[in-house]
Amino acid sequence: MKHLGLLLLFPVIIPALISGKTISRNDRNSNKDSNIIITSPENETENTNPDTCNVVFIPGSLNGKIQKAYYFKTTDLSDKPLLVSLHTWSGDYSQADPLAIFAIRNNWNYIHPDFQGPNLTKDACLSKIALKDIDNAIQYAIDQGSVDRENIFVTGVSGGGYATIGYYMKGKQPVKAFLAWASITDLASWYWQSINRENKYASDILKCTSYDEKLNIRETPDTGLILPALIWPRNE
Repeated sequence: MKHLGLLLLFPVIIPALISGKTISRNDRNSNKDSNIIITSPENETENTNPDTCNVVFIPGSLNGKIQKAYYFKTTDLSDKPLLVSLHTWSGDYSQADPLAIFAIRNNWNYIHPDFQGPNLTKDACLSKIALKDIDNAIQYAIDQGSVDRENIFVTGVSGGGYATIGYYMKGKQPVKAFLAWASITDLASWYWQSINRENKYASDILKCTSYDEKLNIRETPDTGLILPALIWPRNE
């Protein structure tokens, strides 16, 4: 599905989205501007796994597993934005996420899905299964009610940025904007870089893409991105 949402790519991590300033968007269905006010917490060392988030269990994974997610539903009677925060390469749904605090303080809906957990298996790493899990997590939040469907945001950093770009390209839910921070964009280049740096990520990439010790990946068709082509595992 081709998205109409805005894709924003940030090569480094900067607190632009959560700066406490006003973000304005132009409503495509009217001539009015609608403003979303974002405030930042006074104490930046607050617990990033707040008790007000609940662990929820989401069915529908293509491999039959039940997906876990941290979820917060707005207490406002009117519809509020939904922030979908995607975990990093080695993380899962339980990874500490400072964006949970910002969502709760602004009374937004928030979900932090597992989408097959760390990228150590072929079911993870932007597989059809992982992408479907993100679809299901967004649908779960929508089904709970009070979601402004014109203001759904997907964001992530590093491996979460990689997942954000992949969901921009292949996701099925309507999303206003995708914010990818310090993203992985080329698994092949990252594999060889990891070999040279002698870190664990080369092994992780092999677990996601290969049935032996040989790198086994392919490029997608031209995406039009002003980046090296995003790399997908062979099993896709």
